[in-house]
Amino acid sequence: MEWRVVQGIEEILLVGPIFTVRLDKALGKVEILASSSATWSRHQALVLSYLDQLEGQGVKEFNAAGVSDRILNKSLSLACGQAVADVAFKRGGEITMVEVETTDRLGRSVTGDQLIKLSRGSSPLILAVPQAATSEAWRVLELLKLHGRIQVEGIG
Repeated sequence: MEWRVVQGIEEILLVGPIFTVRLDKALGKVEILASSSATWSRHQALVLSYLDQLEGQGVKEFNAAGVSDRILNKSLSLACGQAVADVAFKRGGEITMVEVETTDRLGRSVTGDQLIKLSRGSSPLILAVPQAATSEAWRVLELLKLHGRIQVEGIG
């Protein structure tokens, strides 16, 4: 069993394959959380891969829905207009919202509705998809007339 330690200003995380131990320095409390990896869906796996990608680009401040094995900046709201984004991150003082989609959900009407709602509330906005689906993502944005308002990023 492999463990990693993530140290933040106010908390320390001991991340294992099945659970995470969160030590809150300020409040002096300990929490044991089921790790995201314990019950991953393909969507959750993509969100975690995207967070890895952001960390690799030097992004240190982010928030993500359904993630417990990272130190998140909960002050970065995921609410965006009438919708909720999967990820919010701060780079260079600017907050960016990200919608993460699996290849099989990309062309669904519920995804289109979500992207339209998100585009009304945020700029900049990124649609993050598996690397192999970036062309399809651009086509979906063109069909929704959102290609100038949302950027596409490949994951992986």
